[in-house]
Amino acid sequence: MADAASAMRWRQRLGLGVLVSASVFTLLPVAAISPLLSTIAAHFGAGGLGALKAQSIITLSGIGMMVGGPFAGWLGDRIGARRLLLIMLALNGLAGSAGLYLTDLTALLASRVLLGVSAVGIASASYLMIASRFQGAARARMLGYQIAVIAIAGVACLLASGALAAAFSWRAPFGIYLVAFVALALGVVSVFPEPPVRQVEGPKAGSGKALLRMWPVFAMIVPLYLAAHMFVLQLSFVLAGDGIASPVTQSRIMTALMAMTFFSGITYGRIFEKAGARWTFALILLLMGLADVVLGLTHGAGAAVAACVLSGFAGAAAPPYVINLVLSRAEPHVQGRALGLMYMAMYLGDFINPLVINPIRAALGNHMAFTIVGLALVGAAVLRAVLPSKAPAAVTIETA
Repeated sequence: MADAASAMRWRQRLGLGVLVSASVFTLLPVAAISPLLSTIAAHFGAGGLGALKAQSIITLSGIGMMVGGPFAGWLGDRIGARRLLLIMLALNGLAGSAGLYLTDLTALLASRVLLGVSAVGIASASYLMIASRFQGAARARMLGYQIAVIAIAGVACLLASGALAAAFSWRAPFGIYLVAFVALALGVVSVFPEPPVRQVEGPKAGSGKALLRMWPVFAMIVPLYLAAHMFVLQLSFVLAGDGIASPVTQSRIMTALMAMTFFSGITYGRIFEKAGARWTFALILLLMGLADVVLGLTHGAGAAVAACVLSGFAGAAAPPYVINLVLSRAEPHVQGRALGLMYMAMYLGDFINPLVINPIRAALGNHMAFTIVGLALVGAAVLRAVLPSKAPAAVTIETA
């Protein structure tokens, strides 16, 4: 009996390790391929057409995440989070590694859409199971640890991708996605804190109404993620306009973002526990805004690094805050679908950032675009701090 209890504890710890690492799969569609874009472009043809084909390998995985979020959430609510996790890990390994052997571009691009769907499915399943085990500050710490793991994995993946491509070919880094099968094997033998699959009857069956009541949350996520992606999508243009055009110099400046992502993930749970949801969100908005204002009103590499430090800390805190918010507001029988809609809102904000910001940059300049967004965020932070919170009580999941 003692041996059986020890084995069970080991399997439970292994399961928590899988859950903390699961969000890495939302990073891999970009991190494993982005260093290879110019090489892939040369393979598919010279000029802008080749570049477009190469970029589509990344953008289509993002589209898969955006449109696959609701589907993955719907499936998770019906078959359970553990089954969703295992199915999506298998799909991720198959679709991600397709670049090792597919020669037809159309088939490769289709596999990237499936990769995006599987990535958001893995993440959603992990959030559901974390929510079933942890509440309040403990849940915030777990979600923060996921962000810290993403930061470490991001650096490792970028380095591995470049090394594999240099040693073999542009196809070799697609082998990184085979790690999904390792996670699948670990998931099979693990014990997860999974909520029971519920058969909803009567008034609670109105899942559409339950999700509709959350529309303010989803509406808030879109502009939040539009702002959160300012440095990812727009910083390079600001630096180039200031005469810092070298990719090497730009990448060194941007490493501050990744470093602060790790620090933010490690400390997020403690900040949430001390400050509470209201003031945590106000702090996120304030630091995001200050980062944009600093970059907008200053010039030079030193100021850009300082802005990246602020943006990296705030931007890394945004995902665990939003995930925790959605899990707290959603009724138990629609949490999977709520997470799917959350992902759609996140990637919608990412998608429309260039559509909104590029015209502002063209009309007023690179720095003014950041200043405008920054002032809007600071104003939102002040409002969040001043206005009373009207958040409903959190909805919790009963565990067996």
